[in-house]
Amino acid sequence: MSAGEPIVRVTGRAEQRLKTGHPWIYRADVREADAAGGDTVLVVGPHDRRLGRALYSDRSQITLRMLVTGDLPAGSRVEAVLINQPEAR
Repeated sequence: MSAGEPIVRVTGRAEQRLKTGHPWIYRADVREADAAGGDTVLVVGPHDRRLGRALYSDRSQITLRMLVTGDLPAGSRVEAVLINQPEAR
């Protein structure tokens, strides 16, 4: 994990929901958040497994809205993955 990268740690229940394709995570399933509202964050499971990137809300009950699931290759940008640019691969 990169130094200074906003990170949110979630529960095992949240990790299971993501595996079934659920696109968001509720506040009750967030264990720890080192982020500000509006940040694009790295979502990490209870065993430090990278689960994807999400938009973080510090006000909504839907705390994380997933942008990308799984781990991105080193140096990849979420924006490039979302618009399917070759630089993301």
